[in-house]
Amino acid sequence: MEIFSLLRNSKMEIGEVYFWTSTIYRWRHILKPDKFQEVIVDSLLNL
Repeated sequence: MEIFSLLRNSKMEIGEVYFWTSTIYRWRHILKPDKFQEVIVDSLLNL
């Protein structure tokens, strides 16, 4: 945990709620091919 805190300049505590965001590496359009969109839609329909 200490190494993570040093690299990110942030601290996390066990038992707390955190909001995490991320960006796509080099802003690649990962959902551009229809086959990837279909995987997500199919998984949501099967919930």
